[in-house]
Amino acid sequence: MKKVFIKHWEFIFFTIALGFFSGFGQTYCLALFNTSISKVFNLSISEIASIYGFATLAASMFLPISGSLIDKKSIKTLILIVSIGVLLSFFSLSISTSVVGLFLSYMFIRLLGQSTLPMIGDTAISKSFGRNRGKILGFKNIGKSLGEGTISLLVLFFLANWGFSGATKAVGLSFILILVPITFYFLRNFKAEIFYHENVVVSEIRQNKTYKEVLKDYKLYMLLVGNVALGFILTGIFFHYNFLINFKGWEESLWASSFVFYSLTQLIFTFLTGFLVDKFGSFRIFSYKYLPLIIAMFIFITWDSTFSCIIMFCFIGMSVGMANATGGPLMAELFGDEFLGRVSGVGASIVVISTAIAPSLFAYLYEFIGVELTSWIIIAFLSFSTLLLFLSIHLYKKVEKA
Repeated sequence: MKKVFIKHWEFIFFTIALGFFSGFGQTYCLALFNTSISKVFNLSISEIASIYGFATLAASMFLPISGSLIDKKSIKTLILIVSIGVLLSFFSLSISTSVVGLFLSYMFIRLLGQSTLPMIGDTAISKSFGRNRGKILGFKNIGKSLGEGTISLLVLFFLANWGFSGATKAVGLSFILILVPITFYFLRNFKAEIFYHENVVVSEIRQNKTYKEVLKDYKLYMLLVGNVALGFILTGIFFHYNFLINFKGWEESLWASSFVFYSLTQLIFTFLTGFLVDKFGSFRIFSYKYLPLIIAMFIFITWDSTFSCIIMFCFIGMSVGMANATGGPLMAELFGDEFLGRVSGVGASIVVISTAIAPSLFAYLYEFIGVELTSWIIIAFLSFSTLLLFLSIHLYKKVEKA
């Protein structure tokens, strides 16, 4: 790992920054503005959740286009486009007074900040590296974990000192004033092809098909549907955390502080899984990623200790860490790099659709059937998704051997 860091330290620092800034488009960040948005737009939290969900759904429709651009444009151009778009979106959020303005702001923040930005990083790493993909993805997720541990505090600081309008403008400006200069400085000598002499992987089950053939293959959709569970479930849980802490009698401060353990565990397991990916191939590990989250839900249901919140978050972090290290490499191992961005865009679109549905669906489930029964449904859904991932990978391997 030392040699990898020394040789590619500029690219690595860029990916860390990219991982950090992708946090500004995630639910855990945007949810912090809910109270202010409720006052500015005179909306209830459930109404905000519906608008947020529909905006996220609309954003998902454009992700295949984002994926296509990732295959065609340079990283610096893409980051500039995304940063300008995020800046305009947060500025729009700061000055809008209509529901239409709120919807459009949400849509572009989710499209660019939540989905396109991390997809740029994952695709660049998966295309540029072979045997070191897992390690580089581990470095990228240092930034993601730092974001999860600090962005909430930054946003709360901005809101306390500058109010809603100032806080949203500050977030938008940070992309232009910080991310863009970092990108252009650390990638000033970047050429993707200089890494290809390292593109020797331990194991691949590449299909050697055209993009149209890949899209027509039912195995792809089995894989992608099985892949939605993590984002879908965590969006529902994090957006409606009040239901969970009220059910368990936890303090809000306990829930917030548990994110520190979540971030640390996620980072550790991203690195550990990354080493295993580089050694054995991601397809051997990918299907196991939901098992820690299943354990987390069992802990939530059965363990009443206050300490169980921290343990639960640690197991959630394990699942997220495994997903971080296996998702991008798996697509590269299956399909190569020619149309990796487009395939990733289709996959991201399905995931984002699921996260758009999650806030409203989970609100209904928690309110009408209760937290405990919903948690058992989550475990059943995760178990089904795990079986679907195992089956789809098995079918891909079977075709490759034939």
